[in-house]
Amino acid sequence: MNENEFRMTLETPKMLREGLIERFREAYRSKGWSRSELARRSRVPASTIGKFEKEGTISFRQLVDLAFALGAQDPLMELFRMEEKMTLEELKRSKGLK
Repeated sequence: MNENEFRMTLETPKMLREGLIERFREAYRSKGWSRSELARRSRVPASTIGKFEKEGTISFRQLVDLAFALGAQDPLMELFRMEEKMTLEELKRSKGLK
């Protein structure tokens, strides 16, 4: 599933959780890490990681610890960034158009 497909198919919070959990799994598996290895590197218990993968529940602190272990802290910082909206006139000016 590419990024555009991921964005287009998210219709419910449950679907968002499931998609993010799948990305999470792919992130640590693509590094060749087991759940135990991720637990060691993040200091988040493997049982907590398993519960996150199964039920989608985890503390925010632990989610941040996992993101750092995976090198995904920058995307996490973008989570609630709201895009600044421009009027059509502002957009034209920013592009040097009249």
